[in-house]
Amino acid sequence: MKSKTEQKDVLIEQKQKAYASFLERIKVLTTDDNIVASMKDDDISGVMKEVLYQVMQLRLYADEATIKVVLDNVRKIVVVTNNFASEKQQSKKTRLPHFYSKYAMAISNIAQALSNNINDIPNDKGVKYTQKENVLDLLHEYGHSIDPVDFDKKEVYLCFWEGLEKMLAKRGYKVDMRDRSAEIDAYYSSARARHRWMGLTFNINPNKNGRPVRFKIEVGNDYYYGIMKSEKGHTVQIVNESVKPLLLPSDRSTDWWYLCRQPQKASLRLDFWTLKSEGFARLQDINKRDAFITEVVDEIDSFIKSVQTELKKRSV
Repeated sequence: MKSKTEQKDVLIEQKQKAYASFLERIKVLTTDDNIVASMKDDDISGVMKEVLYQVMQLRLYADEATIKVVLDNVRKIVVVTNNFASEKQQSKKTRLPHFYSKYAMAISNIAQALSNNINDIPNDKGVKYTQKENVLDLLHEYGHSIDPVDFDKKEVYLCFWEGLEKMLAKRGYKVDMRDRSAEIDAYYSSARARHRWMGLTFNINPNKNGRPVRFKIEVGNDYYYGIMKSEKGHTVQIVNESVKPLLLPSDRSTDWWYLCRQPQKASLRLDFWTLKSEGFARLQDINKRDAFITEVVDEIDSFIKSVQTELKKRSV
């Protein structure tokens, strides 16, 4: 009979074989930078089916947190490769380093999660993401470089949302964090209607068992934030009274909003459609991005706390 140590060694060997096989199947998801499994047309090819089948097999060895990291990053691979495949041919040479950097980071995250699992390191809080700078340095060694003037608008938009969600969550707000790649792709699609929005909403009422009070940050062209009504034209008087003392001359009150506010500092404004706002210079700079998003969150956090003070006064 095998000892516990021998049994553990056998399990590790089985994991290594299963994980190596899985990574090999991931590799064939792309061929000459074109996606094999298209999510856009809801047409899952045999390759993608096999990958998903192997994800299910990973459940024999991996916990749910590890499976989640794997699935999230498989989805990123499919989305970023589809996005790249849809680029015009003349744009692909410029965009190739962006594609490689995103692809490499997703693969690295999968490999890190599986390695963590083999070494009994929990993945319940996600994995430590590969730094994009390291990937770009590697690409540079192979002759690829990114012109800092020609930034990837989809990538910058994604960085804004990911940074915003993470920082709001760190401040204690219950934010629904998700991959927004597909939404951003739709936002910038050539057929985009002029009225397309993206946003996140969460309850900010500090009173236990109180009625939900919906804070929202939303992007039409630029971003704005405030307190939303539960439905168009439906005003709850006590919430309205709580918000009214905070109204500034530049704020709006509409059928949908108790209070809607643009960033108070011109330097924090971002027009994601024209890409001409002052804030993009900092948002696209990896060394300045975190500080920029921190300023955005500081302003939002200050606003929310002011609303919460008024809500407490009235026991909403």
